[in-house]
Formats: sequence, structure tokens, C-alpha cells
Amino acid sequence: MKVWNVSLLASELGKDQVSERDQLKYLIFFVTISTLGADPYLASLLNLPNTGFFDQLILVSSVVIAIAGTTYCYTAVRPTERHTGFITRFICLSFPVLIQLFVLSMLVGVISALTIPVQEEPTQSSLVDLVLVVFVGIVYFGYVRYAIGLSYADA
Repeated sequence: MKVWNVSLLASELGKDQVSERDQLKYLIFFVTISTLGADPYLASLLNLPNTGFFDQLILVSSVVIAIAGTTYCYTAVRPTERHTGFITRFICLSFPVLIQLFVLSMLVGVISALTIPVQEEPTQSSLVDLVLVVFVGIVYFGYVRYAIGLSYADA
């Protein structure tokens, strides 16, 4: 299983060298990470009586970005190669991309925690949170689309 090297995984997918067992592992990790990533926003909508405007906007934006981003990724597939493993490639390539984004997010989080003063008792999201969610969504789907394109180039 490739945890970090997106280009190598894309190449192996293009050459049909990723076993069904490894594809299942990627699917399990993908679903787990996706669920954990969605949890804070769902929890805030379900548990807090004073859910703010930006909390709701972030949830809607996340859904729109997921649909538009997945469609955008599909455009990396040439029409003659449609129905040749897009879903497998999407899920498998998402795993190392998500790992890299997680590491980058942790670095940015540590730096911002050390340099930006924290407001007391933040209970609602703000415009900054919305911008970050949109930015990370665009980066994620752009990187996955790039990797999917690589995997078909090596096919």
C-alpha cells in the first residue's frame, strides 16, 4: 500500500498492478477518513442549539464541493477510457492525497496556534473556517484529478 507516493500509486493503477485486497484497504481508509472529516460539521449541526450561519454554509459548501470535485476528477478520464476503473483510481489515489493534506493541515495548525491569538470559547465557525474548507476542497480534488490523469497516462 502506498501511503505517500501518489505518482507511484497512479502508475501502478494505470498498469493494473494494485491487488483487489489493497484496493479494499484503500476503500476502508477512504471511508474512515471521509467520515471523520465530516463529523465535526455534522456534530455541530446536530448537537448545538446555536449553530451559526457559517456552520450551515460550511456544510452546504462541503457537499457542493464534493459533488463538483468528483465530477471534475471524472473529466480527467478520456471518453474512450470511461468505465475503466475510475472509482478504484479515485478511492485509492484519495488515500495518499488525504494523508499529505492531513500532514500539511497539522503543520499549518501548529504554526497558527503559535502565532494567532485564540478567541475565548469559539462556539461557531467564521468566514476564515469557510475559506479554509473551500480551499482544502479545491486543493484535494485538484490533486486527485491530477493523479487520476497520471494513472491513465501510464495505462
